[in-house]
Amino acid sequence: MRSRGLGGRFLAGLRALAGGEIREFTELAEQARRQAIERMIQHAK
Repeated sequence: MRSRGLGGRFLAGLRALAGGEIREFTELAEQARRQAIERMIQHAK
């Protein structure tokens, strides 16, 4: 499980109010996706 620290969530919330992409959550999702793919590759071996 991945989670953002309080400061990161606060800044992401401010960005959400302004509109546009929330980089902190995008990066977190990309990291989780890469980790999941690596796990699937390891389990497939």
